[in-house]
Amino acid sequence: MFESIRFMGSGLGYRKELFEGSVCLKDKVDCVEIVSEHYLKETDRNEKALEMLTDNYNVLLHGLGLSLGSPIIDKVYLMNIKRLVLQTKVPYYTDHLSITRSAGFTYGHLSPILYTRSSLESCIENVNRIQDVLGIPLALENITYGFDITDSQISHGDFLSELVERTGCGLLLDLTNVFINSHNHSFNPEDYLDAFPLSHVIHIHTSGGHRDNNGGYIDSHSYSVPQEVWSLLEYVLPKTSVKSVILERDGRYDESGDSVIEDVAISRSYLDKLKVPA
Repeated sequence: MFESIRFMGSGLGYRKELFEGSVCLKDKVDCVEIVSEHYLKETDRNEKALEMLTDNYNVLLHGLGLSLGSPIIDKVYLMNIKRLVLQTKVPYYTDHLSITRSAGFTYGHLSPILYTRSSLESCIENVNRIQDVLGIPLALENITYGFDITDSQISHGDFLSELVERTGCGLLLDLTNVFINSHNHSFNPEDYLDAFPLSHVIHIHTSGGHRDNNGGYIDSHSYSVPQEVWSLLEYVLPKTSVKSVILERDGRYDESGDSVIEDVAISRSYLDKLKVPA
């Protein structure tokens, strides 16, 4: 289903501190993931930055604001995303299965959606429209949540399965989010993943977080990837159609960058076991 999408390898979320300072990771990553929101404004500075990135790296785009769970997709935002897609020539586009705006109000964070028939139909309509406009597959990411949603009518796995079947879209599987949710809400992460339509997973995120004062786990993107997440990566990879594994690291960079380089290398080692061509 996703055979025509080129393999991108083991990469890293683009952060200036890691690519332009004393720590240079240009030769250590197969690809970089850039956040669309940083380049939405069509300025000379942004255009030059995008040109530099696409000239030097295999680039992937990751967004925050499509708000797939909203009744209506923001047309202006979507057309700005299309401009970035055309400029970067990415093979697919990723965003979150969440709500970020409603009735003209922007939340400022990723909110979970209700797993109901009506929300499923709305998401299917939105995904089909977005893919028609962008001209490339969309891959949707699972998010963390602070509380269980009790009014859902459909399981998460069944919701995703019908969504991907009726749209042909891909999935971005954030394994750290799965680990965090399983820890904070006391469920077995492998059982949870078994309910995923894993053959539609084309993109994977890893990251490391920390515990709060109450023992809960927070996805801060500021520590090395924990062993629990590596174990989940090993568990799911053979069942996916993965094209890239991206490390998200947003802080606590050591001077040499060794911990970041090590995590990217570990991801690559798992991909190599699959004998996926680089």
